[in-house]
Amino acid sequence: MARKHVAALAALLLALAGCGGEEPGEAETTRSPEYERADLTLLPSSALPEGWTEVTVQERLGSSPGIPQYCGVRAAPADVAEGRITTYDEGRALDRYVIVWSMVADENDARQVMDDLASHRDECVQEDGRTGRPISTQVGDESIGWAFDEPASSAFQAIVFRRDEVVVVVAAPAATVLPDAEQRAIAAAIDQRLLDG
Repeated sequence: MARKHVAALAALLLALAGCGGEEPGEAETTRSPEYERADLTLLPSSALPEGWTEVTVQERLGSSPGIPQYCGVRAAPADVAEGRITTYDEGRALDRYVIVWSMVADENDARQVMDDLASHRDECVQEDGRTGRPISTQVGDESIGWAFDEPASSAFQAIVFRRDEVVVVVAAPAATVLPDAEQRAIAAAIDQRLLDG
């Protein structure tokens, strides 16, 4: 009988030794560097412009916004190791929000995305019935952007930037006034987290 208790106690101690001090019911998980890098692009509320909050894509849009592209050029690497899509919302009657796609890939693939977009920068002046123009952006290792503001009722602005191996698209559709300053602040905050990460 004592041997059974000793064997049971030994088995229990071995099981507990593998827990690593976790609470009961918690599973030990290992996250890839790509997973951790993608998570850096999700902003805490303290990093958002005043009055803005994170809203799930499902709540805001009802479904996935798909792969971002501008003037027929994908703003996403062909082989994404890890990615995130989220929306940030001003939460006022102005209906201003941004959609953020973050994609971790091979750095050469990320550079290629930016090269492809840059090669279409000046000719990309029509998008889904809107007329626009390139805008100046200074975020990340390299960036590009467009404002499609005619007609004003369906204005749209996009900023695409790369920080190392991460491509980030911050798109701002607006039925009223484009959240230009807030969009740029969100892009800068994401870039800073990637830089600090």
